[in-house]
Amino acid sequence: MRARGARVIDIAVIVVATDDGIQPQIEEAIAHAKAAGVRIVIAINKVRLHLF
Repeated sequence: MRARGARVIDIAVIVVATDDGIQPQIEEAIAHAKAAGVRIVIAINKVRLHLF
């Protein structure tokens, strides 16, 4: 599904949560976007964890 989506988009926006880091799915999405020649925007999302 990621490979098919990468072929029909103009820009890929990939959101990375700082508490999760780089997951295998993110690496796969980046690889598909690069292979399709798509511009990539990486957005880093800071998540605050409220521990009780």
